[in-house]
Amino acid sequence: MEDVLIKIKGMMCGHCEKTVSEAAKSVKGVTKASSDYKKGQVLVSYDTSITDLEAIKKAIIASGYEVIDEEEACPVPLKQAVTLPLVKKEVRSGGIQKTTLKLTGMTCASCAQNIEKVLNKIDGVKKATVNFSVEKATIEYDPGKVNPAAFETAITGIGYGVAKQEITLKIGGMHCASCALNIETALKKTSGITFANVSFPLEQAKINYDPGIVSIPEIKKAIENVGYTASEKVDKTEADREQRARESEIKRQKINFII
Repeated sequence: MEDVLIKIKGMMCGHCEKTVSEAAKSVKGVTKASSDYKKGQVLVSYDTSITDLEAIKKAIIASGYEVIDEEEACPVPLKQAVTLPLVKKEVRSGGIQKTTLKLTGMTCASCAQNIEKVLNKIDGVKKATVNFSVEKATIEYDPGKVNPAAFETAITGIGYGVAKQEITLKIGGMHCASCALNIETALKKTSGITFANVSFPLEQAKINYDPGIVSIPEIKKAIENVGYTASEKVDKTEADREQRARESEIKRQKINFII
């Protein structure tokens, strides 16, 4: 067994602590993980015969937090002497991600080829393929080099469109700005979502999405999977209209009852 103290950036509340600890514990071989957002660190105990420091750090990074350089991870000596291995510095990358866009405006296979060429010219795009028959573009890209919003800009720039819908969800369970960032990161990793902005003060998420690829329940599930709640916001005008309709119906039923 080995204990290691890992420095974390981005934790700002108790919920952040829980997220980081659970991410570390999700790694097979980790027996204990305790985070402290005030100190910006997590203490992890793990079985070196089952897992290693790299796997633990990757799990934490995947949960939406930044890990300090490997050399700054501080091994915690156990009661018995342990010879700690020298850890090489890792140059991190966000990893290749994939997104799918529903397209509009194509009339033939040449249109698909034109869009494909434009997308493949974008720095950070590893591969882009456009299917004319189903009107979809599938893009593999490096999020560290390109923002997905650039795909829509490129497509509309040559005369085509990206089909999307907008929705605003009420978010529950956020305690700080890092919580909002975690949700936003999870949403942007969800295929079919082209834009996501989460506001901690307003407790809401504004999302542009392709309904042909992802549904509202799936969007809510992506938020719930990182530990928060999501519900559709009801427009005040619509809510008032529904309330008046209910009151009118109750009044009508009372009149009928009296008659």
